[in-house]
This record gives sequence, structure tokens and C-alpha cells, in this order.
Amino acid sequence: MMEEIQELDVELLISLVKDRPVLWDKSLDEYKSRAETTAAWREVCNILNEDFEYLSDEAKIKYGKLITTKWTNVRDCYQKYLKKLQEKKKTGSKAKSFKKYVYSDQMSFLQKNNIRKEMVPSVEVNREELDDSEHGINTPEGIETFVLLHVQHKVKRKKLRSCRSYKSQKISISISSKPFLQKFIENETLQLQAEAIKSTQSMCKS
Repeated sequence: MMEEIQELDVELLISLVKDRPVLWDKSLDEYKSRAETTAAWREVCNILNEDFEYLSDEAKIKYGKLITTKWTNVRDCYQKYLKKLQEKKKTGSKAKSFKKYVYSDQMSFLQKNNIRKEMVPSVEVNREELDDSEHGINTPEGIETFVLLHVQHKVKRKKLRSCRSYKSQKISISISSKPFLQKFIENETLQLQAEAIKSTQSMCKS
């Protein structure tokens, strides 16, 4: 498992997170939804690991935690880089010895959060930072949600299979009952015809 994480394509991970704003855009209501974010991380894990769905529940949780931890490290390094860059600009010192963060270009989409941070009250920002530390599946609550979504996914698949089986049986019963229904209709028709003849004969006699 650790070898897989070491060989992880970080640029792909960043791209997958970028394509799912619920994992990083703090202006979205869905960002605060643990179910929404956990489902998004599940999608990311499925893309990064083709065998993810075949792992045990325990292995899924472990892999998910490693992926979210990796993202958190990359994001924090980028934020530290931006902070140092800002300090350099304020002091007016030359940035010749200041090395550019390797993923700074790929992570630039997070600047939206920094712009918003300058516009909203500091109290709200602090609250968001606390929520952000618990974002994903690194907490007991997140793990519980991750497992719950996995169970729900299994139940849905089972219900779908049961529904298909029921429809198949229903069609089979319907097909097998056609001869019986046809015979029933024929009998009813003959009986109605006989009653009509009797009624006509009685009218003629009178």
C-alpha cells in the first residue's frame, strides 16, 4: 500500500481534486457536507486505484486516508509557499534564492479561497479552517460516512439485481399465463353468444 502511495501521480491527484470543487471550494454549501465530500473522494480513489472497489472495507478506508493525507500535505506546502512569497513581496527582498513550489501552477485554482479569505470576516475564516482540518475521511466521523456510503452502494446494487430478477419472473409468469387467458376469453365469448341466442328465441316465440 505504501509503495502505491509513493508511486502516486501527484499531478493527476491535483487534477482530480480540481475537477471536484466540493473538495476545495469553501464558498460551496456542498463543501460542508461530509457525505458529498466523502463521495467525491471515493470517485478519486476509484480513478487512482483500478482495484479500489475490490478491496476490503478496511483496505478502502486505509487507502482513502492515505490519499486525503497526501492531498492535505500538497495543499499545505502550497499555502506555505504562497505565504513566503507574500512576505517576500512585502519586504521587497529579491526572490532569487526563493525556490518556486513544484506544483504551484497546478495548484493555482486554490487562489479562489485566498481571495475569498480577504473578503469574509476573520471569525468565519477561522471557523472554515477548523472545518477544513476535519475535511475528508481522516476523522472517525469521516470514516463512518465512508463505510456507510460503501454499504449503501452495496445495498443499491443488491436491490437493482433483485428488481431485475422480479421483473424477469413477472414477465415469465405473464407469458406463461397467456394461453390460459386466451382460453378464458374464448369461453366467456361463447357463453355470451349462447345467452344472446336464447334471448332472441324467446323473443320470437312471444
